[in-house]
Amino acid sequence: MEKKILKAMYSSIVSKDPIRPIMTGVFFDQNCCVATDTHMLVVFKHTNPKFAGKVMSASGEEIPGTFPDYNRVFPAKEKLSKFHPRIDLAQLQKACAWFSRQPGFTEKDSVVIRGKGLSIKFLGNILSLIALTPEIKSAEMLQTPEGNAAVIKSKSFRALLMPLTVDESKVDAPREEECPVTLTLENLINMFVFEGWKPKPQEDPMAWMD
Repeated sequence: MEKKILKAMYSSIVSKDPIRPIMTGVFFDQNCCVATDTHMLVVFKHTNPKFAGKVMSASGEEIPGTFPDYNRVFPAKEKLSKFHPRIDLAQLQKACAWFSRQPGFTEKDSVVIRGKGLSIKFLGNILSLIALTPEIKSAEMLQTPEGNAAVIKSKSFRALLMPLTVDESKVDAPREEECPVTLTLENLINMFVFEGWKPKPQEDPMAWMD
């Protein structure tokens, strides 16, 4: 399997909370490997048979314990449908990455996609993982029932992202100091398209001489 995918699962998907050590590792199933922090979950359809049935830490040590039944958290196929028109996830990945670098960004900032509030940080993490392969161009976000997690699929990936509660009165409202914001998908993409091309201002360490 590709090490760059596994490295990204450890760096941006697994939990960093030592209280639940089983979540800090990657589970190697018979036909896939799985990572989660309970907010997001990614299944990569490749594995290493040498570690089958084990949860491995980033340092290569086996983590004792039973990994959750990840298949149970995905909605049944009959509850899933495709969005029309299709969402451009390659563009959305770039928009999330760009927005996460902006001044004032908080880890609680969110985007509303077809009525479902999602963390920009976690969504960006999942899409950046898929973007390590050409599959980001064909990956799809599927429509799920209200209150259910968002599901993203491609040839080699299945991902799930838990939804957030959204205060509709604050959607697309200006950011108040150090407070999170909630954007519509359209507004997030528009901000990226119109602002994302601009070079980041370079700070002059000798500006005090001006």
